[in-house]
Amino acid sequence: MEIFETNIPFLKQWTEGQENLEKRGWKFALVGGSYTMITLTSISPKLFATRHIPILRLVNEVIGSKIRNIQLLSQLKLNNTELAKLTQTLQVQNKKIECLIIEQEKVIDSRTKDLKDSNKKLGSLIQYNAHQIREPLTRILSLVEMKNYLDEKEFISDFFPMIEVAAMDLDNSVQGIIKKSEMLS
Repeated sequence: MEIFETNIPFLKQWTEGQENLEKRGWKFALVGGSYTMITLTSISPKLFATRHIPILRLVNEVIGSKIRNIQLLSQLKLNNTELAKLTQTLQVQNKKIECLIIEQEKVIDSRTKDLKDSNKKLGSLIQYNAHQIREPLTRILSLVEMKNYLDEKEFISDFFPMIEVAAMDLDNSVQGIIKKSEMLS
C-alpha cells in the first residue's frame, strides 16, 4: 500500500451492512520538515477522484497553517515567559546596581569632604608656617648680619639677647607647627 500526494492511493476496502467502503490516505510535506496524513473514507470509489486532490491539498495547507500557527503561538508564549523572567532578573540586578551606585556616591562624597577639610587644614598650616617661622628667622638673620658692622662685645651685649628672644620665638613656632600637624593626622 502506497501513500503519496499526487494519485489516489488505495489503502483498505470493506463492507459495512450493504455499503462498500474505501479508505484512502495521503501524506503531505509541511514547511519545516514535518508531514500531515489525511485519510478519507468514502462509500463508493467514484465519489473521490483525482480532480479532488487540489482541494485536498488546500485543506492540508489550511490545516498545516493552523498547526504551524499553534506551534508558533506556543513558542511565542514560551519566549514571552522567558523574556518576563529575564526582565524581572534585569530589574532586580538594576536595583542592586542602583544601590551600589548610591553607596559609592556616599563614599565618594564623604571622601571628597574629608579631602577638602584636609586641604583646608593644610592650607592653614602652610600659611601659619609662612608667617610664624619666617618672622623670627628673619629677625635672627638680620641680627646676625649686624655682627659684620659691630665689634664682638657690643654685638654680644646689645644684639645677642635679641637673637635669643628670636630663637625662642622660632622654637615656639616650630612646636606650634608640630602640634597643628599632629591635629591634622
